Amino acid sequence: MAPSSFANANIDEILENLTTDEAILLTAGVGFWHTHKVERLGVPAIKVSDGPNGIRGNHFFMSTPAKCLPSATALGATWDTKLVEEVGFKLLAPEAKLKATSVVLAPTCNIQRNPLGGRSFESFSEDPILSGLIASAYVRGTQNGGIGVAIKH
Repeated sequence: MAPSSFANANIDEILENLTTDEAILLTAGVGFWHTHKVERLGVPAIKVSDGPNGIRGNHFFMSTPAKCLPSATALGATWDTKLVEEVGFKLLAPEAKLKATSVVLAPTCNIQRNPLGGRSFESFSEDPILSGLIASAYVRGTQNGGIGVAIKH
């Protein structure tokens, strides 16, 4: 099955036919940015990329330049779910497609509890309702643009 046709695959059937070893492989990656493929069942490798502050690409250092978003905290401070949804749809999804990324590893949904946390800038807010509303807008916009998301820490 070609990767482009996998969207129409019978997922229940594929899951039923996975061996234990194949299922275990799907819980880990190949390097940092790809999942394992299961050729026997036509399951393609999927490319992922970090995405809380733009779409990173394939490398940690010396990577392809990316559009850089304001921090998640700045996006959360707008209280504007329509704006964040538009960011997902008009900026993140097209950028992911340019980098052949199928799934963005974002948004970060931690609740900021302390300003000394080294990665607080990746979180939307200390308010759980605001964080949820902004995160769902981010997800909705990005997915409406044809790119999957994986909410993380």
